[in-house]
Amino acid sequence: MLLSFNFVTLLLLLLLLLLLLLLLLLLLLLLLLQLLLLLLLLLLLLLLLLLLHLLLLLLLLLLLLLLLLLLLLLLLLLPLLLLLLLLLVLRLEIIFVLIIYVL
Repeated sequence: MLLSFNFVTLLLLLLLLLLLLLLLLLLLLLLLLQLLLLLLLLLLLLLLLLLLHLLLLLLLLLLLLLLLLLLLLLLLLLPLLLLLLLLLVLRLEIIFVLIIYVL
């Protein structure tokens, strides 16, 4: 009695097998989706790294430009500073000459 299968039992077994196959397919699909999401995340991370690299490069370029501007400003102000120094020396010289003259 236990070994004899009737039509309904066979149909139920086939349905169960079909359900199992469907679940397996769903699991495979979810695994594929997870892999795709992981790949997308990796791509996003790579893009972020590239963006960070470009931002760092831009910051370095900005720093270099600032340094160049500072150097240019120094070169422009250098004659003025030298002139001020010369005036200070001349003033000190005049003061010393006056002191010597008075003494």
